[in-house]
Amino acid sequence: MANYLTGALDYYNIRSERDQRDFNCALGLPILTAFCWMSIRAQQQNVASTIMRYLLDNNRLCEFAEHRDRLSEKLRQHTITAATFAISFNSVYLISEELLAIDLAPKTLVLDLISYPFWFFFWLFLFQIVSSTRYMRTHFVQSVVLDVAALKALRRVASLAIENAMYGLIALIIAPVFWFNRSIPFVDIVMVIVFFTFLTVYVIWPAIEAYRAIGNTKHAMFASLSSMINQKIPPACSAGSDINNVSAQQDIEVVASTSSIPTSFKQLRRVLLVLSSIPLSWFILMQLEQLVA
Repeated sequence: MANYLTGALDYYNIRSERDQRDFNCALGLPILTAFCWMSIRAQQQNVASTIMRYLLDNNRLCEFAEHRDRLSEKLRQHTITAATFAISFNSVYLISEELLAIDLAPKTLVLDLISYPFWFFFWLFLFQIVSSTRYMRTHFVQSVVLDVAALKALRRVASLAIENAMYGLIALIIAPVFWFNRSIPFVDIVMVIVFFTFLTVYVIWPAIEAYRAIGNTKHAMFASLSSMINQKIPPACSAGSDINNVSAQQDIEVVASTSSIPTSFKQLRRVLLVLSSIPLSWFILMQLEQLVA
C-alpha cells in the first residue's frame, strides 16, 4: 500500500533503469518479506510437530518443554544475528548505491525503509531452516541406527529437511521479480549463489544422506532380526524365545512398512511441482519482457 501511494508501482512512469529497479523492488520486497515471515511460522510448527511425534513414540513427552525452550533460545539468537546482518548489509548497500539521503523521492525513501525488514526476515528465514535441520539431526538421530524408533526418527528428519528445502526453492521462484526487464546485478547473483549453496549443503544434502542411511539401515535390521528369529533356542528357553520372536517379527513388519524414500507421495508431488516452477518462473519473466518491449 505504501509503495502504491508513493507511485513506486506505477508502471507507466518508468523512464529509466532506476525507475525499473524501484518498480521491481516495490513489487518483490513485500512479496518475499511476507513469504519469509509465513515460512518461518510454518517451519516452526513443522519442527514442533516432528519433535512431538518422536517423543510420543518413545514415551518421552515430558521432554517437549525442554526442546521448546532450546528452540526459543535459538530463535532469540537468530533474531539478534539477523537484525545485525540486515542493518549492516543493507546500510552498506544503500550507501554504495547513493540511496541514503533526506532529499530523495518519497518512493525511494519508502523502499529504503521496507528493505530493512526484508533483509531481516531473509536472514532469519535462512538461519531457521538450516538450524532446525541440524537440531533434529543432533538430538533425534543416533550415530548408529539399530532400532525401529531410531529408523522412524531418521525418516522424519529427512522429511523435515525436504520440507525446509521446498521453502527455499519457492523463494527462488519469486526472486525473478527483481530482475524484470533489466540485467541481473552482480550483487544479486552472489546472493542467489550463497543462498542456494547454504540450501544445498545444510538442507538438501542431509536429506540425501538420510535417504541412503534409511536404505542401508533397513537391510542391516532385516538381517539382524531374521537371524534372531531363525536362531536355534534350547527347549528350556522356548517360552521366553517365543516372546522374543513375536517382538522381532513385529519389528520386521514395522521396518518393512517404513519406506526407504524419506517423503510421502503427497510431499514428493509438491517437491516436483516446486522444482518445475523454477524454470517456469524464468520463462514467464522472459515472455513478459517481450510483451512489454
